[in-house]
Amino acid sequence: MPNLTAASFACVQNASDLQVDKKYAWQIVAMNNHTIITKSDVWSFSTKKKEALVLPTADPVYIKLKKEEDASGSAIFWGNIRFDYLNETGDTEWNILIEDLTSSQHKSFIVIPDSLKLRRGQNLVNYEAIKDKRFIEKHQYLLKIVNSRNEVWQLRFEYRKPD
Repeated sequence: MPNLTAASFACVQNASDLQVDKKYAWQIVAMNNHTIITKSDVWSFSTKKKEALVLPTADPVYIKLKKEEDASGSAIFWGNIRFDYLNETGDTEWNILIEDLTSSQHKSFIVIPDSLKLRRGQNLVNYEAIKDKRFIEKHQYLLKIVNSRNEVWQLRFEYRKPD
């Protein structure tokens, strides 16, 4: 990738998977007006065959929604979408809007957590997306809640189906 100007580079969503037992390497070359200034060491890694990962049993993690102006970062959810919404307004009704950022039309749909009543303060939401056919494997989504003050609380995430 010549002429990168950013300090980081995101992996392409539709890139092919890394191959098992193949060695990958990279090096950073700093340039100024097409003149090499310095080179980093060559870094490498190789992949191994997927093995079942046993995770310790612990409380589930809920990702905090952030207000519109500071909603950077993202998460990956497998099966269930778990988020933490701080209802500062005391609203009792809500709509959760999901926008598919991967599709060219950025299709949106509403999610209504039937079993959860919105209350003032912290709301821990566990939405069983595995039962919702609208969620597509490896798609990027934006989850939004707009409160009665028209504040937008949101979270970017990638959806994965559990194995």
